[in-house]
Amino acid sequence: MAVVVGTLTAGDLNTVLRRLGAISGYPGTRYWSVTDGQLESLIVDAFAVDSAKFEKRRPDFLPTEFEVGSDLVFSEHDNRLPNPAFYRMRVIERSQTQIVIDISNINVVKRLMFTLLEPGDLHTALFISRSADGSLTCYAVSGLHTAGMSKLLENPRSHLNRLLALYGHISGIDVTTLPWAK
Repeated sequence: MAVVVGTLTAGDLNTVLRRLGAISGYPGTRYWSVTDGQLESLIVDAFAVDSAKFEKRRPDFLPTEFEVGSDLVFSEHDNRLPNPAFYRMRVIERSQTQIVIDISNINVVKRLMFTLLEPGDLHTALFISRSADGSLTCYAVSGLHTAGMSKLLENPRSHLNRLLALYGHISGIDVTTLPWAK
C-alpha cells in the first residue's frame, strides 16, 4: 500500500479533473524507477476508450463527465507491463468542495502464460477537497492485491513512486521536486 498527501497547485477542482481526464497526456509521465535508479517515463501509451467498446479510442474526458456513478474507462501501457491494462475511474462523490474517485484495473494482465494482475488487483482512491483557505488537498491511497504472480510486482518503494507520479501529473508540479522513494 502507498499513501500520498499534498496540496495541489491547481486553482480549482475543474482544473484537477481536466488534468485527470486528459488521458492522452499521460504518456511521458515521469517517475523515479527504483529498478533503474533514475527518472524514467512511466506511461508508454494511454487513451480514453468508449466504455461500451473497449477497443474504440475516444477524446479525453471532460470535467463535466466526472459525475457521481460514472465509469470512465481508459487504456494505459505501463513501462514495466508487457501489455496495456484497462482501468475504470469511478466517481464516488462530487460536490463544489470535494471529489472522490476510485481507479482500478478491469482486465487480466499477463506476461507470457502467467497472470500478473486479475481485474481489481490494483486500486487507487483519490480524495481531493477544498480547504477553508481555498487550497486543494489531495489524499491518494493505492493498493495492490498480491496473490500468485502479482507478488512479483510488489515493491513498496516502486508502488509509492508510481502514486507520486500520478500526484505530480494531476497537480501539475515539477516531478523532479517530489520526494521519490529511492
